Amino acid sequence: MDVIVYDEDFTGFGDKIEEFGQKLEDIFDRYIACMEKMGTQGFCNGDTSDNIRYFVSSISVLKDDIRDFTQYVKENCNNFISDLDEADNFLY
Repeated sequence: MDVIVYDEDFTGFGDKIEEFGQKLEDIFDRYIACMEKMGTQGFCNGDTSDNIRYFVSSISVLKDDIRDFTQYVKENCNNFISDLDEADNFLY
């Protein structure tokens, strides 16, 4: 039984993940901007304003995680083919 791997599928998937990550970052940026506006203009002061600002500062650090994760997946997709070729040479 032969296993057929289409290289383009993996590299294409890595590119799609990166593209999805960029879109997700854009959505996240807009969400943060809306929350910041709500914390400064919607609720100018008080506990609600403080809580929104704290929430925004807490989730803002996640933006880098989105980029890191999508890069990690893309690299693994791209490396899969070379890893598979290396394992194949070892076995056969």
